[in-house]
Amino acid sequence: MIDMTKVVESSAGWATGAISLAAFVFWLISFPMEGFLLNSISKGLLLYFLIPHAISLFLIARFLNTTYFDWASRASIAGSVLLTVAAPLFPHYIKIFLVLTGLTGAMVLLRGLIVLKNCAKPAVSAGIGIAAGNTLVFLLNQMPANEFAKFVVIAFFLLPVLFFSIKPEANVKHGNDRLYAPFLYVFYLSGGLMYAAIAPRYVDVAWMEGAELAFYVFTALISIFFSMRRLNVLFSMGVLLCMLSFAFYHIQRFAFMNLSMFAIQAAFGLVDLYMVVLLARADRPIRAFGYGFGTNCLAIICGKIIGTYTVSSSDYVLAAGNIILTVTVLIFYFTAYTREKTSEAVQPGRTPAPDSEIVNKHTRWFEKKLSAREIAVIQLVLESKTFKQVATELGISESSVKTYMKRAYEKTAVNSKEGLIALISGIKKEAQTAPPDHEPAGP
Repeated sequence: MIDMTKVVESSAGWATGAISLAAFVFWLISFPMEGFLLNSISKGLLLYFLIPHAISLFLIARFLNTTYFDWASRASIAGSVLLTVAAPLFPHYIKIFLVLTGLTGAMVLLRGLIVLKNCAKPAVSAGIGIAAGNTLVFLLNQMPANEFAKFVVIAFFLLPVLFFSIKPEANVKHGNDRLYAPFLYVFYLSGGLMYAAIAPRYVDVAWMEGAELAFYVFTALISIFFSMRRLNVLFSMGVLLCMLSFAFYHIQRFAFMNLSMFAIQAAFGLVDLYMVVLLARADRPIRAFGYGFGTNCLAIICGKIIGTYTVSSSDYVLAAGNIILTVTVLIFYFTAYTREKTSEAVQPGRTPAPDSEIVNKHTRWFEKKLSAREIAVIQLVLESKTFKQVATELGISESSVKTYMKRAYEKTAVNSKEGLIALISGIKKEAQTAPPDHEPAGP
C-alpha cells in the first residue's frame, strides 16, 4: 500500500504548490476569464465573473474567520467543479453560472495559494505552476475533443486542490504584509489596456500561433532565479518591458507588432510571478492573497471599462498610462529601496554555525520531528545566512523565519540557536562513533 500522506509530504518542496496553482490557472484561463471554452458558449461576459470574484476576494480578506476557511474552501472547490461541468449543459444560464463561479472561484484561488505558501520553495512552485497552467491551456485548445469533454477536464484538474492539506498562518493579527497594492494596480491597469490594444492587430500578423505564450512561459520560469535573490527587480523589469511594448506598438510594421506582443507577455510573466511570491511572504496569507488578487481583478475591471468608453482615443489613453507607469516604477524603486535599507539596519548579525550538511546526512531523523519548511530554514541558518537572506531564498517573510526557528526549537527540545547547534554537534559526534547504518537517537 502506498501511503499518500508520505507521498504528499515528500513533494512538499514545490510540487503541491505548483499543482495547485497550475490547476487554478488552467481552469481560470480556459473558462471563466473569457477563455476559449466560455467563448464557445457566449462572448463578452468577462465582468459577470470578474466583479463578483473581486468582491469575494476583498470580503474574504477582510471578514473571514480563519477557523472556517478549511471547510469553506473545500466546499467552494466542489461547487466550482459542479458549476464548470454544468455550464455547457445549460448555456442559457451561463451568466448565472459565471456569477456563482466568481464567488466560489475566490476560495479556490486562496486555498491553492496557501498550499503554495506552505511549500518549502514557494518561488519554484509559483514559476512552475504559472508556466504549467498556461501550457495546459494551449494544449487543451489544440485537442480535437468536444467542448463538454474539455469542460470536464478542467473541472477534474481542480480536485487535487481539494485534498491537499493547508496550515494557514492567518491567526496572526499583526505581521509583515508588504502588498505594494497601488503599484500592482497601476501595472495591471496599464498593461491590460496595452494588451487589449495589441491583441486584435497581432492576430493578423503573428509569426506563429502560440509564440506569445512561449515568451510568457519562458519568462515565468527564468523569473524563479531572480525571485530568490532580488525579488523587486522582477517588477521593475516588468514595467520596463511594458514600456518597451508601447514603443514597439507605434512602429507600424509586422515585426514590431510581434515584438510588442512578446514584450507585454514577458512583462506579465515577470509581474505575475512577482505578485505571487511577494504575497506568499506575508504573515497573514488569507488577507494578503485576498487583497492582492482582489486589486489585480479591480485593475482588469477598470481597464475593461476604460477601454470600452475610450475606443476612439485609445492611443492617448495608452500614452497617459505609459507615463503613469514610468512614474510608478520610480516611486516603487524608491519605496522598496528604503524598506530594504530599514530592514538591513535592524537585522541581527550572522551567527557562526556548524556545517549544515549534518542535517542532510541525517534527514530521516529530522523529518520525524520537523516539517519540510522548518528543515529548510534550519539548513540555511546553519550556513550562516541572515534571517533576511533565508526569507529571500525561501520566499517568506523574516518574521516567518523566526516563527519556524521557534517551532524547531520546541520540537527538538532546545531553547535557542546555541542549543540547536549543540544538538547538531551531538548528533555529529554520535554519528562519527556509530556503525554505518546506525541512526542517531537524538535527545
